[in-house]
Amino acid sequence: MTIQDIDKLLASFFCDIYNYEPYPKDPRDTRFERWFKGMGGKLPEPLDERELDICLMKEALLKKLQIRKRRELNHVSR
Repeated sequence: MTIQDIDKLLASFFCDIYNYEPYPKDPRDTRFERWFKGMGGKLPEPLDERELDICLMKEALLKKLQIRKRRELNHVSR
Protein backbone atom coordinates (compact mmCIF):
# COMPACT_ATOMS: atom_id res chain seq x y z
CA MET A 1 0.00 0.00 0.00
CA THR A 2 1.43 3.37 -1.01
CA ILE A 3 1.10 6.72 0.75
CA GLN A 4 -1.21 7.81 -2.07
CA ASP A 5 -3.47 4.80 -1.37
CA ILE A 6 -3.62 5.69 2.32
CA ASP A 7 -4.34 9.32 1.44
CA LYS A 8 -7.24 8.26 -0.79
CA LEU A 9 -8.65 5.98 1.90
CA LEU A 10 -8.52 8.69 4.56
CA ALA A 11 -9.98 11.34 2.26
CA SER A 12 -12.79 8.99 1.29
CA PHE A 13 -13.54 8.16 4.92
CA PHE A 14 -13.67 11.76 6.12
CA CYS A 15 -15.47 13.16 3.06
CA ASP A 16 -17.99 10.36 2.55
CA ILE A 17 -18.57 8.86 6.00
CA TYR A 18 -17.26 10.74 9.05
CA ASN A 19 -18.60 14.20 8.17
CA TYR A 20 -22.10 12.81 7.54
CA GLU A 21 -22.46 10.87 10.78
CA PRO A 22 -24.45 12.46 13.63
CA TYR A 23 -22.48 14.91 15.73
CA PRO A 24 -22.03 13.32 19.20
CA LYS A 25 -23.00 16.40 21.23
CA ASP A 26 -26.08 17.11 19.11
CA PRO A 27 -27.15 14.04 17.11
CA ARG A 28 -29.79 16.03 15.25
CA ASP A 29 -27.00 17.48 13.06
CA THR A 30 -24.10 15.94 11.17
CA ARG A 31 -20.62 17.41 11.41
CA PHE A 32 -21.06 18.87 7.92
CA GLU A 33 -24.36 20.53 8.86
CA ARG A 34 -22.78 22.10 11.95
CA TRP A 35 -19.86 23.41 9.87
CA PHE A 36 -22.21 24.71 7.17
CA LYS A 37 -24.37 26.53 9.74
CA GLY A 38 -21.20 28.01 11.25
CA MET A 39 -20.29 29.34 7.79
CA GLY A 40 -23.60 31.24 7.71
CA GLY A 41 -25.19 28.75 5.35
CA LYS A 42 -22.79 29.60 2.52
CA LEU A 43 -19.95 27.60 1.07
CA PRO A 44 -16.62 29.44 1.06
CA GLU A 45 -15.40 30.84 -2.24
CA PRO A 46 -12.50 28.78 -3.58
CA LEU A 47 -9.17 30.57 -3.75
CA ASP A 48 -7.60 31.04 -7.12
CA GLU A 49 -4.16 29.47 -7.59
CA ARG A 50 -2.29 32.72 -6.97
CA GLU A 51 -4.07 33.37 -3.66
CA LEU A 52 -3.47 29.78 -2.59
CA ASP A 53 0.25 30.07 -3.41
CA ILE A 54 0.49 33.24 -1.30
CA CYS A 55 -1.29 31.56 1.65
CA LEU A 56 0.99 28.53 1.46
CA MET A 57 4.12 30.70 1.26
CA LYS A 58 2.99 32.71 4.31
CA GLU A 59 2.38 29.49 6.24
CA ALA A 60 5.79 28.09 5.28
CA LEU A 61 7.48 31.33 6.34
CA LEU A 62 5.62 31.34 9.66
CA LYS A 63 6.76 27.77 10.38
CA LYS A 64 10.37 28.67 9.58
CA LEU A 65 10.20 31.65 11.91
CA GLN A 66 8.70 29.53 14.70
CA ILE A 67 11.46 26.92 14.32
CA ARG A 68 14.15 29.61 14.33
CA LYS A 69 12.63 31.22 17.46
CA ARG A 70 12.55 27.84 19.27
CA ARG A 71 16.19 27.20 18.39
CA GLU A 72 17.18 30.65 19.66
CA LEU A 73 15.29 30.14 22.91
CA ASN A 74 16.86 26.70 23.41
CA HIS A 75 20.30 28.12 22.73
CA VAL A 76 19.82 31.02 25.21
CA SER A 77 18.44 28.79 27.96
CA ARG A 78 21.50 26.52 27.99
